Amino acid sequence: MHTKKIEQLLMSFLFTGLIFIHIIMSLALAVGLEEMERLCSYLILGMGFLMFSTAFFCQHKLRREDFVFFLFVVFCLLVGAYRRWEVENVIPVLCFILMMTVWRSAEAVSHSHVLAKRVCIAYTGQGLLLIGLFLSPYAYESYQEYVEVSHELTLGFANPNQTGIILTSTIMILLIAGEGSYMNRIWKMMINIELLFLSVMLILTDARTSILSCVVFFVFYLFIVKKKKKFRRYPLVEDIIVCCPVFFVPFYLWLANKTEGEVIMFLGKKLISGRQRLYKKVLPLWWDKSLGNLKRFNLQNFHNAYFTILTNFGTIGFSIYLIFTLMSFHTFRKQCQTTQKQLCIMAVLMLFLMGSAEAAVLVSGTIYYIYMLVILVLSKDYSEERRTFV
Repeated sequence: MHTKKIEQLLMSFLFTGLIFIHIIMSLALAVGLEEMERLCSYLILGMGFLMFSTAFFCQHKLRREDFVFFLFVVFCLLVGAYRRWEVENVIPVLCFILMMTVWRSAEAVSHSHVLAKRVCIAYTGQGLLLIGLFLSPYAYESYQEYVEVSHELTLGFANPNQTGIILTSTIMILLIAGEGSYMNRIWKMMINIELLFLSVMLILTDARTSILSCVVFFVFYLFIVKKKKKFRRYPLVEDIIVCCPVFFVPFYLWLANKTEGEVIMFLGKKLISGRQRLYKKVLPLWWDKSLGNLKRFNLQNFHNAYFTILTNFGTIGFSIYLIFTLMSFHTFRKQCQTTQKQLCIMAVLMLFLMGSAEAAVLVSGTIYYIYMLVILVLSKDYSEERRTFV
């Protein structure tokens, strides 16, 4: 019993610390504090793997996906030795593996109304920081000089798409945490005003995948929470959404060829934005189909999470990863029956949907790891500790 209490305190401390570091890192990214960003990345890596180790060794119960996870780790070790990966290759791989540990780590965090309160306060604070960046000179700047920004909001991040992912994730977490933390009316009103500002900012990014994901989640939120309608879930549809990035690249290439020479508009921008040129350029360089070309690509963002994993780890590594992801998602889904848990399932599915257009949301185990971790932790049941806070 004493050991269990220590484990819970350690996991709660690590989880709270990761959220705090994540907010600092987001701000450092926006304003260009590279040293602070690098320090935060290393802290997230270290604390994230400590969370996973604690969760794995303290729970003692092995699951099928654990064997698949360690199979992927062994695969990386063997390929790394065979390909002679360098240090610059190892760090991105560790970030990616950390992203895979999020399913197991989230289960070991003891959830309560106090933790929900911390999450709600923390992401209310992050929302205020984002609004502050919107009112600052960083609003339409980018730390990547080659990115052309004119009317698209960036808040100082790499590009409008990254900004869209951060805003969408923050909005989803605030809606979920706000629903589960049983706040009083004043606090709810403050969060609703902040959500309105964040939604307007999301529209100004013109990041279509993020906007679409946020709209789908918000409609689901209104349908389930506000209208209190019963929602019939379709596991096959959920699995298809998890696999959506797999289908996106061939569909995008087919659509680009089909509409070549035509100008088709979608949400105020060309439907085909030119990513087909990137996909066509990368495919010939992917000469090792089975083991991938990580030493060459180094997990660069190829604007599709699964395409990035496939080209870096090959068909063998990608197959192991996809099997692990589907198994982990199935385990997570079995535990989600209440309203708040269904919101968390929808939020996770929207992250996979955004992964169709941006690799970082599923591959980069730093700030995006925290978003997934928080959503998974919020899916845990704590209805027996229901109470109101100021």
